[in-house]
Amino acid sequence: TATTLSGTVANPVLSHNSCTFVGNIDVTLSSSTTGAQILYKTDDSSIYKHYQTPVSITETTTLTAYAIKSGMNNSSAVSVTYTKSDVNADDFVVDENGCLVSYTGSVAELSVPSYINGKRVSSIGDEAFKDNTTLETVTLDSNISSLGNSAFSGCTSLRTFRGEGILTI
Repeated sequence: TATTLSGTVANPVLSHNSCTFVGNIDVTLSSSTTGAQILYKTDDSSIYKHYQTPVSITETTTLTAYAIKSGMNNSSAVSVTYTKSDVNADDFVVDENGCLVSYTGSVAELSVPSYINGKRVSSIGDEAFKDNTTLETVTLDSNISSLGNSAFSGCTSLRTFRGEGILTI
């Protein structure tokens, strides 16, 4: 006898979209289909694992997941790429609200990543880059929407600034 499947399992939802990060990020997976199980793999594996706890991402990785449930068609596979930035995580301080409060690095070109040590960066604090004379180019992630007072004061070498998501200065 043929088994009739009723519907399709909802696609998995990953807690983080594609992004750049320093340090690590923990990705949670879910499906809106009650009782569905999620299987996932990273690009360093060809074997899918059953999802149970957040997946810790520490290197550039593509995470692929799909959901299954007995009596239903499997969901489509969803893939998201997480790109590790080459900047040093220890050069940043991000508070519990996602505000980058200071940067002490010495690179000439800096792309501020979406996540720093697991915290999503949403704003740049007052004087966060103050007196950094090595910065020449700064690019902010599009999720960063607020720029604090005097955030770049004293950055005498800064020539190029990109902040497409900035809504508040």
